[in-house]
Amino acid sequence: MGCRSLKSVTIPNTVISIGSNAFCGCSSLTTIVIPNSVMDIGSNAFEGCTGLTSVTIPNSVTSIKSGCFSGCSSLTSVTIPNNVTRIENGYVSAGVYVGAFSRCSSLTSITIPNSVTYIGSYAFSGCSSLTSLTIPKSVTSIGRQAFDGCNNLAEVVSLIENPFYIAGKESGGRTFTLDVFNNATLYVPVGTKEKYKATEGWKDFLLIEEGTGGGETPNPRKCATPTIGYMNGELKFSSDTEGAICQSTITDTDITSYSSNNVKLSVTYHICV
Repeated sequence: MGCRSLKSVTIPNTVISIGSNAFCGCSSLTTIVIPNSVMDIGSNAFEGCTGLTSVTIPNSVTSIKSGCFSGCSSLTSVTIPNNVTRIENGYVSAGVYVGAFSRCSSLTSITIPNSVTYIGSYAFSGCSSLTSLTIPKSVTSIGRQAFDGCNNLAEVVSLIENPFYIAGKESGGRTFTLDVFNNATLYVPVGTKEKYKATEGWKDFLLIEEGTGGGETPNPRKCATPTIGYMNGELKFSSDTEGAICQSTITDTDITSYSSNNVKLSVTYHICV
């Protein structure tokens, strides 16, 4: 722990467990191979290894503990092995979210296997480089703010056939950021769109499209160009596309974003839509 000049480690195949905080803060460590003999990796084992660019997690591991790779800001991709069933809950320390992969700000790709049933709180919070995410059908629960701060997610593919409650827009622990609920496209298995639209949290996605259940996604249907009107203190947006909902941002202190075709105004604003 805290060996900031340590560049490489060879772990022999006689090791069956890596303890909590074992390599925490080893900021010069760039790569590490964990042998298949290891069955348990403790909490915060590699937290703050800011130079770590890749990691191989063996199939012998069955859960990813809290803070295990938190703050590994150079980590670009992670493949979670097929025997992992849980990504454990994280926690808050001094106002900072510490989840399994939280604050891995360079992470562009994450593969979650179809063995995972639980994605814990803060698990991927602050993974700001993620642009797409696939949630396997095996998942039965997602913790609070699991993907908070993943602001660049443009596509969320859920293979879950029977959606369960997640924390939505109005929750203080919402699963996704407001921008993702408003702007990302949620792809769901064919025949389940109405289920998602009726389920707390999932229904807050403004853009829901059906895929095939295997991750294939159609191109979303484009709406006709909206028109903008103003009368009696109210902005009105409309489109020739039936059911279209306009998404816009008003850059003012008391209105930041909204999802509605009618916006009531009480004072004078400078608006760019």
